[in-house]
Amino acid sequence: MTDRRTFLTTSAAAIIAPYVTSPLSRRARPERSEGERGNAPLKLGVASYSLRNFPRAKAIEMVQALGTPFINLKSVHLPYELPPGELAAGRREIEAAGLQIVGGGTITFGKDTDEDVRRYFDYAKAAGMPVMVATADPAILPRVERFAKQYDIKVAIHNHGPEDKHFPSPYDVLKEVRNMDPRMGLCIDIGHTVRRSSSSCRRCATRAT
Repeated sequence: MTDRRTFLTTSAAAIIAPYVTSPLSRRARPERSEGERGNAPLKLGVASYSLRNFPRAKAIEMVQALGTPFINLKSVHLPYELPPGELAAGRREIEAAGLQIVGGGTITFGKDTDEDVRRYFDYAKAAGMPVMVATADPAILPRVERFAKQYDIKVAIHNHGPEDKHFPSPYDVLKEVRNMDPRMGLCIDIGHTVRRSSSSCRRCATRAT
């Protein structure tokens, strides 16, 4: 048994190493200047999905108590279906509390139509989300890419573990987005990545025996 800090530290190190050294990650990663590489501090924020059982006002209060202004909004705290006026009011409430909306999601692009994809980009723009954490059938991604360029909003595809038929691991995302516009990227879920790695190890052990 290990404590949570040790687990997270060792898991992160094990997961990051293949991406630093793999040829795939080198092709996918644009070169950056020394200034771009060295001067950006690490910013810790909160995914409001973690607070999904609480109403927006309580979630805001809890994020404030954690001492970080950065929040990634789940739709439970700012629903897609809100009329424009209520959406704007919700955004004002969050920002007036001193929180900075750095993204939204996970958002699922379920239909390969302009109408369906556009509604989520309109929502993200109105909510002040510079990044959409998302998932979709890979066939829909070229359409999503087109809207990402049009709206100048980044889309980070989320890997969701062994049960995800499209993106069980970060590598599955990279295979789809590495030749797309730089706005199309990857949101690595470390927990799901560990589950995927553990599942693969168990399958290998079963075959070996």
